[in-house]
Amino acid sequence: MKTLIENATIVTMDKEKKIIDQGYLVVADSLIQEVGEGSYRGDRSGLHVLNAKDRIVIPGLINAHTHSYANIVKGTTENIPLEIWMLYIMAEGKCMSRDDHAVNAALGSIEMVKSGTTTFLDHLAQDLDGLATVAEQYKKVGIRALVTPMFGDRPYARSLPEELDLGGIGGQPHGPSPTSPGNWRQLIEMVEDVIKNLLQPDQGIGVAVGPSGPQRCSDELLIASMELAQKYNLPWHTHLLETKAQEQTAYRLYGKSMVEHLHQLGILNSRVSFAHGVWVSRTEMELIRDHGATIVHNPASNLLLGSGILPIIPLKETGVKLALGTDGPNCSGYQSMFESMKLAAILSNTYTFDYTKWITAADVLEMATRGSAYAVGMSDSIGSIEVGKKADFVLLYKKTTNFVPLNNLVWQLVYGRADSAVESVFI
Repeated sequence: MKTLIENATIVTMDKEKKIIDQGYLVVADSLIQEVGEGSYRGDRSGLHVLNAKDRIVIPGLINAHTHSYANIVKGTTENIPLEIWMLYIMAEGKCMSRDDHAVNAALGSIEMVKSGTTTFLDHLAQDLDGLATVAEQYKKVGIRALVTPMFGDRPYARSLPEELDLGGIGGQPHGPSPTSPGNWRQLIEMVEDVIKNLLQPDQGIGVAVGPSGPQRCSDELLIASMELAQKYNLPWHTHLLETKAQEQTAYRLYGKSMVEHLHQLGILNSRVSFAHGVWVSRTEMELIRDHGATIVHNPASNLLLGSGILPIIPLKETGVKLALGTDGPNCSGYQSMFESMKLAAILSNTYTFDYTKWITAADVLEMATRGSAYAVGMSDSIGSIEVGKKADFVLLYKKTTNFVPLNNLVWQLVYGRADSAVESVFI
């Protein structure tokens, strides 16, 4: 059955960032068949018609970095930096059952759908059974997810600026589960099992390869994980330079910067996305740009954990590809991409007094749509409202306080925290 959505204001986020003041969409077989201005003049027989008068249509928002395990442990820590916070989270994670992970997945996906997210990357330290559990919840909700096993083979205590003997939790590798092996070959086998058993794009379940962080992985594991991503043509995702401590750790471990080390290992390429990147240097920015990799900005968690502010203006000036995420709700509070957009836009203004360099609301909306689609390896199918792409879009009600009076649509989408205007989500 074909569906016609008419009389809508459409924010296409195509390459020209075209906005149609009054137009229509035709959807069939889960794909956008037609986008036009004015009234639909085709044959209406057999069409399901949705009158979208007073509605704004935007592409489905794409959360390029979050952690589902965090949903039931939000509010359990406060006012501690990442390196200490990690010990609490690792301890909490080892107490979670399969049922806990199912609840985590349900809570997080419902929260994201209600705030306009249609696709997200779930970076989760679980084995095949755990990831299968969350994938089933995502199918029930109907959201599109990239389940991304998070793994490492280096004890956490060795991933710090100064190697410590923490014992207990700190002496164990970071994931993918309490019973997972520490041997890098066995970890790769486990991740390959996840790919073979869970990759079901026709049911909305994708897979990415997700080392926890370079400093928490041996070089052998990093290289093998990239070979695995290339073998199955999947995205490769990791945390990178979230804190100043991680910058220092790189020099202790490698005698060079983190990105330079990854470059030397042959890791950098266009399938790579780095969560955070707060402490990247100019040289590292250029390496990331030259290899087509992406930085995924997570402003709320960077602020809450005191990690710092992403140098988004230099990154943009350098030409680095940028995406947007929320991070987990235990370090962001809520997985709203509207909140992430607003924070990303505002924080850029603190970098320089030269207001001509500040990023715009349109720049940030692009990060949350086209930019994040590229980061998760789906830029050919989602991230904009264009013919041939998937029917992923959000309807927002125009007669809410967010948009009255409607002076600048994109500005009000980004700065107005338009979660409350979300009326319908199509995935």
